[in-house]
Amino acid sequence: MADFAWRLHPPNAVNDIAQRVADSSLSAEERKKMITALAFINDKAAATAMLNITGSNIADVKEQAVYWLSLRQSNDWYSLLDWSKIKLNTAYERKLAAMKVKRQILLDDRQSQDERKWKIQEMAADSVGGQMLIGLMAENKLPTLLLSVVEENIFNNPDLSVRVQAGKYIKRSGDGKTFSIDAIAQLHGDAAAGKTIFTNSCGACHRVGATGNDIGPELTTIGKKFDKVALLDAIINPSAAIVFGYEPWLVNTKDGESVFGFLISENKQSVVIKDIGGSKHVIAQDKISSKKKQENSLMPEPAKTGVTEKDLADITAFLLSVKE
Repeated sequence: MADFAWRLHPPNAVNDIAQRVADSSLSAEERKKMITALAFINDKAAATAMLNITGSNIADVKEQAVYWLSLRQSNDWYSLLDWSKIKLNTAYERKLAAMKVKRQILLDDRQSQDERKWKIQEMAADSVGGQMLIGLMAENKLPTLLLSVVEENIFNNPDLSVRVQAGKYIKRSGDGKTFSIDAIAQLHGDAAAGKTIFTNSCGACHRVGATGNDIGPELTTIGKKFDKVALLDAIINPSAAIVFGYEPWLVNTKDGESVFGFLISENKQSVVIKDIGGSKHVIAQDKISSKKKQENSLMPEPAKTGVTEKDLADITAFLLSVKE
């Protein structure tokens, strides 16, 4: 009967299928069959049941339910649920699933070189795919003969954190530029110009007053803690003294996902990482292949962002001029 329900997936079998999905005594393969059957029932009851299953304590069940819910949102289930009330980043999950397939192809030495290169190019152009490439390099799993393709493309990734991390594994031409703190401290800084530069270049992670975001340390009162020289040093050499609680972590999973950000919490069951976009990722401990605190700050060095000595003088003047 169960095999019959799996093949025909009738709507009136939703409850029975959901019960079998939750049955830990069944094999993982049998549970997978039941979840697949549920995913192909175009009915609100099936969509609701799949949503409930995303809260399962069975790891393989939860992962498959999240995948199917994310996929079906983009087609037949779109009108069946109020997606605005569902706390699940379905767009991210769909992209993650697609990038995992590309990752498998680039690691498969049976594939042609051209095919593997194309997948790297596609991954390097995507924020999730780029982070996966970082994960492969961190674990020394990226085939050496494909490294040059990553070098050519990764610094065009749309995600700043991916570009920053890439600098740890790949030297980019032009990275050798250095700034003289003493020389910049002698320049006249324009606070108004500095505010504009801060908003455009720094506000994605830092907040001053009502401007910016709370990804990195809040800087409204930074002028009370640092003088001009000390502030310039913190900007030019961000990895020299990372603020406690803002040390970046790189977590890679056994199935290829890679997450980079701040460690929010950790227990025996899971770790929670907040990425540079502010999204929180809950990762089961038994899915983790590697977890390492990074030595370099999430904040990029100025030499890698294209700012000038005058820009730094202006930003510093703005931060030191801010009043509470």
